[in-house]
Amino acid sequence: PNLIQCSPTPPEGVTGRLIYVGSGSLEEFDGKEVNGSIVLMKFNSLNNWINAAKLGAKAVIFIEPVETARVEAESKVILTPIYFPRVYVSKSVGETLKTLAKENAMVTVRSSMKYEWRTAKNIIGVLEGEFDDQIIVLMAHYDSWSPVPSLAPDAYDAIQAATLLEMARILSATKP
Repeated sequence: PNLIQCSPTPPEGVTGRLIYVGSGSLEEFDGKEVNGSIVLMKFNSLNNWINAAKLGAKAVIFIEPVETARVEAESKVILTPIYFPRVYVSKSVGETLKTLAKENAMVTVRSSMKYEWRTAKNIIGVLEGEFDDQIIVLMAHYDSWSPVPSLAPDAYDAIQAATLLEMARILSATKP
């Protein structure tokens, strides 16, 4: 989730004592040895994960929420090229990890997510209208994004492309 780099771990992963910090406010870090730890926190915590990085944690594990909003996902992305692994676990795995955090367990985080270059093509259609000197551009993206790639909301993002195709169908039946 660094846009150009996903912060994969070395093959052996990163290991540290697991600590649970709820939503990750600075108060929730009080009294905990953060430096060198693996931080477990709620996904719905906006950009509080940065507190873990600032305090010396090795990685963050986000726990799946019951429901969330796009702003939560967007707050997990940072434009600064920081190496700080961030992973996402299901609610049930999160509950198990919370128990392990109470027991001061050591955990290892492994992530091999990498971006790869892929060739893509833009689709361009032109409908001639009544006026040669005027242009109206209608566009939509047809990819999907998520800080958890396997959970990218493809159907949600496909609405834009579907709407554009329907508009092209309707407009092609008449001279715009």
